Amino acid sequence: MNKIEFYSSLPIIKEAEVVVAGGGLAGCAAAIASARYGAKTLLIESGGCLGGAATAGLVAPISSISTKTSGEKFGGILWEVLDSVVEKAKAYCNSTHAPHSALHLYKYVLMEKLVESNAEILFHAFVTDVVSDEDGKIKELIVSTKDGLKRILGKAFIDTTGDGDVMGKSNAKTIIGSEPNVLGVISQNEELKGGAKGTDFLPDDYVGQLQPVSLMMQFGNVNVEKAQKYMNKKITYEELGTTKEEFSKWKYANTLGFEIADDEFVPMPQGRVWLVYAQRKDVATVNMSRVLGVNACDPISYSDAEVKAGLQLIAIIDFLKTFVPGFKNSYFMESSNTLGIRESRRLIGDYLLSGNEVVECARFEDAIAHGSYIIDIHDPTGKRMAIGGKIEKEYYSIPYRSLITARVPNLATAGRSISADHVATSSTRIQGTAMLTGQAAGIAAAMAVKNNCSMGEVDVKNLQNQLINDGVFLKPLNF
Repeated sequence: MNKIEFYSSLPIIKEAEVVVAGGGLAGCAAAIASARYGAKTLLIESGGCLGGAATAGLVAPISSISTKTSGEKFGGILWEVLDSVVEKAKAYCNSTHAPHSALHLYKYVLMEKLVESNAEILFHAFVTDVVSDEDGKIKELIVSTKDGLKRILGKAFIDTTGDGDVMGKSNAKTIIGSEPNVLGVISQNEELKGGAKGTDFLPDDYVGQLQPVSLMMQFGNVNVEKAQKYMNKKITYEELGTTKEEFSKWKYANTLGFEIADDEFVPMPQGRVWLVYAQRKDVATVNMSRVLGVNACDPISYSDAEVKAGLQLIAIIDFLKTFVPGFKNSYFMESSNTLGIRESRRLIGDYLLSGNEVVECARFEDAIAHGSYIIDIHDPTGKRMAIGGKIEKEYYSIPYRSLITARVPNLATAGRSISADHVATSSTRIQGTAMLTGQAAGIAAAMAVKNNCSMGEVDVKNLQNQLINDGVFLKPLNF
């Protein structure tokens, strides 16, 4: 019995022309763009709020929103949302600093724009399976709801689940983990190698492994200026005004991430203090937890990581308040509702964007978005703070072909699951870039429905023109 027959008795809960799975920033941008173009659009979200990593995950700030040094805005729905959040943060959050980091406002702003665009939202629906025909074309999604399994019918589908939950159950070719030889771009590039925060490495010392996951948190009453002096570097016991012997008496010494080593450096889960300003000058968002070896597509691995990161929380809070100047009089405000996943399942699409192309800021004739973030690989082995460094120019391009696959004619993806290798993904995964690829995927899907064609047959020149008309900064090759 095939899937079509197996699921045929299930009730149809929704039907749309474009179905977007995943209500994070990429998915919201995709759904808004699709609906504005005129397609009947449905956004499916497994949780109860929009924004994904930015809201439930407390991931701030929203980076890669403009060119690297000149600061020219990447525009589009990305900047529509940012401007709206800033306006409301100043009006309602008493925001005095970094108002775009008022993360919980994204829930409302995204909801408002989706409703205004006439996109429909279905919360608390988790993609369980995908039903495809013999040509690989997706016919329907099977979702788990409070009332059991249901069917959702569509003509075009966009996977913005982050973990590739749709494409992983379709005929698409995907990969989980780093590829062989992919780190050669860094080991052979002195600028990148010099930017790596840690020791030298062998290019293939973690083939098949994934970047670690983190739990985000926020603190109030922080002297951020003082604390930033200790950020993003290895810190000796002497620099923190203590000794290894005294540190070993700390109640969380030798717990996960704080294992004392035979050297002069204070142990920390990521090997460093990392914080950014939040919506007020005395509020800091902290990214210091780290759990290794996590596959977010494996339910046991994912669940175990939530436990480990959750138990790491209090140790980090106590560490900051006990040892790090600037946090002595701070107070813990909140932690994220879910882990921050940097990398999981990725598409092997019609074009695989490489780390070399990102570093060298390659341009493509079918460019549909630009990115400007650094190469930022959180070491899967946990031996180093991070691996990577700067891109060479103002921005790089992302080709439309990296969002689609001929193996599934009516599927596109956006966000951190696009067709990019392990090194390139460390930059393209960033939230600003995710929104830009989401907007492109949304318009492309609506165009495919309108013209009754596959995603691969969409007129890319028309797609680019529409993106530019919608305010996206876009400079494809020979355009």
